[in-house]
Amino acid sequence: MSKRPAALWVLFGVLLFQGISALAPGVMLVVDPSGALLGMSPAALQGGPFHDYLIPGIILAVVLGLGPLLVAAGLLLLPDWPWLERLNPRKEMHWSWPGALLLGLGLMIWILVQVVIIGPGSWLQPFYFAIGLLILLLCFAPSARAHLRFWRRHR
Repeated sequence: MSKRPAALWVLFGVLLFQGISALAPGVMLVVDPSGALLGMSPAALQGGPFHDYLIPGIILAVVLGLGPLLVAAGLLLLPDWPWLERLNPRKEMHWSWPGALLLGLGLMIWILVQVVIIGPGSWLQPFYFAIGLLILLLCFAPSARAHLRFWRRHR
C-alpha cells in the first residue's frame, strides 16, 4: 500500500476532532434532555420540531460523533467491511470516501438547520460549518481521492 498523502492525514485529524467534540455533548444531551448540563435552555427549541434535546442529542452523539470516528478509522485502516461496502454508492472508492463526504455535508446541514430553528447564537456555529466545509474540500483533494481509489485496485 502506498504512503498516505498529507490531505488524507489532515482529513483523518479533522474527522477525529469532529467525532470527539460531538460525542460528549451529544451524550450529555441524551442523559439530560433539558440541556441543563450544557447550559442550554429548552426555550431555544420553541417553534421547532423538538420539545427537548433528546433527539438532537442522539443525532449529535451517533451521527456527528460516532460517525466521524468510524469514517476516520476507515481512512486510517482501510478495512474491507461488506456491510459498509453495500451502502457505498461509489464502488471504485473505499467506503470511507463517500462516508466522509456525507459527514461533511451532514455537518453543514446540521448547522444550517440549527441556525434556522434556534437562531445564530455562538461562534461554534460558523466554526463547525467551516469544519464541515473543510471535510468536503479535503475529500476532493486529488491525492486523497487517488489514494482511496488506489486501495480499490490493490486490495
